[in-house]
Amino acid sequence: MFEPLAEDRAALDRVLDAVLEARVAELEVSALPASSAAFTGLEARARAGQELLLSEPVHTSPLVDLRGEFATFRAESKPRWGAPLERFGRKLERDHSARFSLVEPPVDLDAELQRGFEVEASGWKGTQGTAILSSPQTAAFYREIAHSFAAIDGLRLSGIYCGDRLVAFDLTLLHARRLWLLKTGYHEEFRRLAPGLVMRLKIIERCYELGLEGHELLGDDSEWKRKFANGAREHRVVRLYGRRPDGVARYVYRRAIRPRLARAYRRARLTAEARR
Repeated sequence: MFEPLAEDRAALDRVLDAVLEARVAELEVSALPASSAAFTGLEARARAGQELLLSEPVHTSPLVDLRGEFATFRAESKPRWGAPLERFGRKLERDHSARFSLVEPPVDLDAELQRGFEVEASGWKGTQGTAILSSPQTAAFYREIAHSFAAIDGLRLSGIYCGDRLVAFDLTLLHARRLWLLKTGYHEEFRRLAPGLVMRLKIIERCYELGLEGHELLGDDSEWKRKFANGAREHRVVRLYGRRPDGVARYVYRRAIRPRLARAYRRARLTAEARR
């Protein structure tokens, strides 16, 4: 999720005005929350005639709205869990001496990140090359984010420890009374006890205890997120076009010509396949 950094609405307005004053032919913001002040601010400027605007849906990120009581959330979401998560949690504690560390600031940041990244890389993400540790650049990026937010007390880590061994890990940011999930993972050998789902349920309960307003699961919609989500945040790609000839030409192409070309291509492909 992307939003321009701004201290308040007045600062955001100055950022948006500065962007529009650059007078570029086309500006694209790849995934802006449709409910954000930045999105509505750009829409308002387009309506005022400053720019031409097109927006298209990109993805919808599930979230947990934490208003109300945890008991109510538990009762409403339990039919979707697909597994006895509370019993699995007790079994982890009984059979594996599990200890839960939930939504805590780091003590030894670099060591905790390394252990967490190793957990994330231990399963299918590591095999498919999509884990954080699969790319030095990706690892450096997440470490930089973690250090930046830790410096302002905005980083929170969660984990399940079986003895001294970390078997599930969560990397999250705490901002504006919401917990934002960046990365999560667990050791595949514990899969039958669903440690990732067990941890998520306990994290949500902890969020209620902390008085937070929401737990943002971020990313695309997925089956495991739907087990807990009771809301969603739509993200849209936003394209702004200047009212000069080059900007208007790009706007017309994107809005009218490109969709027609795409439809013609699909029809031609279907016709060719039907003739085979």
